[in-house]
Amino acid sequence: MRIEYGVLLDGYWNIDKNVPFISPTNVHTIGARAFERAYDLKKVILLNKVRFIDTRAFSECKNLYSVCGEEVQRIGDGAFLGCEKLVETNFKHVKNIEHFAFANCKALQSLYFPIVERIGAYAFIGCESLQVMHLPETLRSISSHAFMCCKNLRKIYIPTNAIVEENAFEECPKGLEVVRYRPQREANRKMNDSEHS
Repeated sequence: MRIEYGVLLDGYWNIDKNVPFISPTNVHTIGARAFERAYDLKKVILLNKVRFIDTRAFSECKNLYSVCGEEVQRIGDGAFLGCEKLVETNFKHVKNIEHFAFANCKALQSLYFPIVERIGAYAFIGCESLQVMHLPETLRSISSHAFMCCKNLRKIYIPTNAIVEENAFEECPKGLEVVRYRPQREANRKMNDSEHS
């Protein structure tokens, strides 16, 4: 395992397929391609210091099924691209999901990002098992083709103040129901304004 200045650069050789990978306590970033194509990797637990998962850090980890990174704030380009068995994610503090972050994660059925602000282009392309998504009121933007080819996506909730770029749902089911809801904060503010006028 190679770590420099808090960045885990290469963790590939420390994998035991029978034991979850737990990030060292001195790591704040999982470096670019650190675990790319680590086929024995099945479960990852990122301790609280880890804030950033860099470009393709876990891409094409074909047997990875679970990732927990409660303090991670940013998921880089293609970080989990091609992790076909990934079903469990726990990212309570993620604000930015970059381009292709979860592309072709075919087994993902649900996602929980309670404070996400930005979803990059092609972030969830080919996530065929996604059916219903409820995006939080913190969401500001969904980039183009973010949910392209999510063949089973039936319903998605998006706050009214979020910008949704063209083609965000290209090649999704024709019956996809996009529900725009008014954020509670905005509703409370408008109610307070009317009470004081």
